[in-house]
Amino acid sequence: MSTSIQHLHNAYSAAAPDRPRSERTEDSSSPYIQRIAVKKARRILLLWTEDIDMIEAAGNYVRLVSQGQGHLYRTTMRSLEKKLDPDRFLRIHRSTIVNVDRIREVLTTPSGDYVAILADGTRTNWSRGYRRQLNEFLSRQT
Repeated sequence: MSTSIQHLHNAYSAAAPDRPRSERTEDSSSPYIQRIAVKKARRILLLWTEDIDMIEAAGNYVRLVSQGQGHLYRTTMRSLEKKLDPDRFLRIHRSTIVNVDRIREVLTTPSGDYVAILADGTRTNWSRGYRRQLNEFLSRQT
């Protein structure tokens, strides 16, 4: 196996260690991206979007949080948000997008703001400007 093919194989294995390939097939009919290629040191990680817990703005980059690790990816929040499935990802703050499958609960603070608590216990503010998204999310849960 050539070195570059071996690197891609290793990156794929690192990105999807918990599921066999047969269970992770790309849906070519979907208009949304299903994997993101992230450069990390001398490797390229192929992250499945379904494995991303949350996305945070980081200057000219976004920080993709997956399985407890952060990965920098050069793009804007707006650009990436357009490429993600809106049934799976929700913008809750100008600097935060979350995977709706990871939202464990939503708390109301004494001031009337909201805090999303993810499955791993991470807390992130739900901005007042994104209340419409909260209402739409909650209406889909019932």
